[in-house]
Amino acid sequence: MPLYDFVVMVKPAVDRRNLVEFMTRVGQRVYARSGVVTNIKSFGRVNLAYDIKKRDGRFSEAEEESSLLSLGPTSHPKLGNPEIA
Repeated sequence: MPLYDFVVMVKPAVDRRNLVEFMTRVGQRVYARSGVVTNIKSFGRVNLAYDIKKRDGRFSEAEEESSLLSLGPTSHPKLGNPEIA
């Protein structure tokens, strides 16, 4: 099974507990599709290379999480389909 790097960057105002719950739900969905989460890293609050402008303000920092997922090509309809590029 190939490895996929899943990176999440959220606004700094997001509660850490909500971010952990989100990553837990991602892991549960991976397991439900016979996949494996091999690594989870938290980079904490990081400075962005450039500001991101959203409707509710500009952000120069973000909370960053990363995980390494192993999923088979049949776990997602677009993966493993050579006609979709």
